[in-house]
Amino acid sequence: TSLTAGNLTGTLPAISGANLTGISAGKIGQVVQATRRGEQTMTSTSFSAFNQLQVAITPTASSSKILIMAEIHCHTAAGKAAYMDIRRTVGGSTNTQIGITADSSAIQGFSYRIGFANTSSSNGLGYLRIPISYLDTPSTTDQLHYCPMMKSETNGQTAYIFNNGNLSTLICMEVLA
Repeated sequence: TSLTAGNLTGTLPAISGANLTGISAGKIGQVVQATRRGEQTMTSTSFSAFNQLQVAITPTASSSKILIMAEIHCHTAAGKAAYMDIRRTVGGSTNTQIGITADSSAIQGFSYRIGFANTSSSNGLGYLRIPISYLDTPSTTDQLHYCPMMKSETNGQTAYIFNNGNLSTLICMEVLA
């Protein structure tokens, strides 16, 4: 039987999702956030962890995933690059550099950004905002620590993380299975 729109009159009943089956929207179990201002510097071409911006979260189930959302402010000399990644520490001892691990061919971690500066400015620094989003699958109920990692493009070149005037954030959410 077909019903045309012209035959519909009156008020339609409210629709309830109570009888829907087989649909899972997922749930957020917990949310943890850390923020940081206060510049730190580094000059190495090896990744260094910056624990000054760190989130600790303990999954309630080994099937949970952790949604990581970060916005890191940094700056470099004009024309030079900063590489950014996230480190996961499980149970206080096992460290994993997530961006490198997620893509074994990547050498830069999650992000490689070149600082573009106003060359007429006195400091010649390129300011960067680096956003990172990643759904991690740690497969554990041990406490996890997440923090940013950074390295400089050229040995001896200073790269700055957590620009003094900008707020860097790191948010982790447990996504329940």
